[in-house]
Amino acid sequence: MSTLHEMVPGKLWQGSVIDGVFDAAEIVLTCSPETEVLTAFRIRPLHLLFVFADAAELPDMELAHQVAQLLAHEVGLGRKTLVHCTAGKNRSGLMTALVLYHLGIAKGAALVEYVRARNPRAFTVPGEGGPFFADYVRGLA
Repeated sequence: MSTLHEMVPGKLWQGSVIDGVFDAAEIVLTCSPETEVLTAFRIRPLHLLFVFADAAELPDMELAHQVAQLLAHEVGLGRKTLVHCTAGKNRSGLMTALVLYHLGIAKGAALVEYVRARNPRAFTVPGEGGPFFADYVRGLA
């Protein structure tokens, strides 16, 4: 099953468990606690795997911002980009928020609300990092 949420019209989508049905993506970021890459995305021109757990701790945020800046640049060029996680818990919400932040779309609490307006489940899974990730995003100024 696939659940996609359009964050930037025609350019950036955020999703949870993706089974390869989103054929238009030129760039895919998989956020996973595992190092295994989903077979369906191995043929994409650019597929990034960012390994971090859903937990009440942040991943390497310097690296997370670098990845988000790269994706923001590509979205700015019009590349169709998908950010998803492998369990539908919170990782893709955090990374999507960082991409939007680097695109200059919103910051702080407005950024959390922007993401949630498009994906009501974003940052909502308790005990899996959601509220903790949302607190980090609210602190982005």
